[in-house]
Amino acid sequence: MTDDTLYSAIISETISHIGISNPSSGKIYKYLINKGYDSGLASDVVSELVSRGYIDDRKASRSVLLLRTGKKRESRLLSLQRLINAGISEAVAESVVSDMPSDEELIAELYDASLPYGFDINDESMRNCALKLAKQRGFTFELAQKELKNR
Repeated sequence: MTDDTLYSAIISETISHIGISNPSSGKIYKYLINKGYDSGLASDVVSELVSRGYIDDRKASRSVLLLRTGKKRESRLLSLQRLINAGISEAVAESVVSDMPSDEELIAELYDASLPYGFDINDESMRNCALKLAKQRGFTFELAQKELKNR
């Protein structure tokens, strides 16, 4: 098989693997490496598929973040880490996160969705529960405490 024929076969195989999903460039790169292709060839194939529109990290990032709203809302930093771990290129992940609301708005959304009606900041166990939730979602203690005081 010639190099061009092999390259075309890999492109076709990868397009079939992608199907109708929105995979990240990192996931497709790992798929090709796991199939036994060398890293240079895998990078070339990923670049080709990005240029053809079969891989779109911005779309893939929306799919990742779509599930992280309301009670699952996370800080911008944790969202950035989640996107990079999902195989989104760092440049696209940073761009997507920069378009997100501020951490102040995000923690307000988290608390609005998570805290029970009649939440009492003076109740130490309720306050600690809210602060723990914010910490788990990547928010700073200071920001979590400030938002609780605003309620």
